[in-house]
Amino acid sequence: MCLPSVRYVDLRFNDLCGPVPPALFDKPLDAIFLNDNRFDLELPDNLGNSPAFVLVLANLRLRGCIPRSMGRMAGTLVELVALNSGLRSCLPQELGWLRELTLLDLSSNQLQGMLPESMAGLHSL
Repeated sequence: MCLPSVRYVDLRFNDLCGPVPPALFDKPLDAIFLNDNRFDLELPDNLGNSPAFVLVLANLRLRGCIPRSMGRMAGTLVELVALNSGLRSCLPQELGWLRELTLLDLSSNQLQGMLPESMAGLHSL
């Protein structure tokens, strides 16, 4: 995936399906909008490599967990939206490291377990 000058990926409200290339999250993108498609994906371990300040994964068919690597986005991620995306597992402790977050929407999923104590430090929400 060679997109050297692209800073913003907006693929919202299409009928795209199949996997999302994990290499997308290694690119120096400011914003990633993948919502409202038919992507069937497990969030890759390298998701936390992304320097994006906005990540919208709403209304998708996500499998598995929010990767612990998201904690590496602590200095950049401001908005994380993954509502109605099929998330079924617990939230990782590293989610509470995202101190720049001003918007966190994980509604209408099937999350289980306890909220990580680290989320108490998300003062910008």
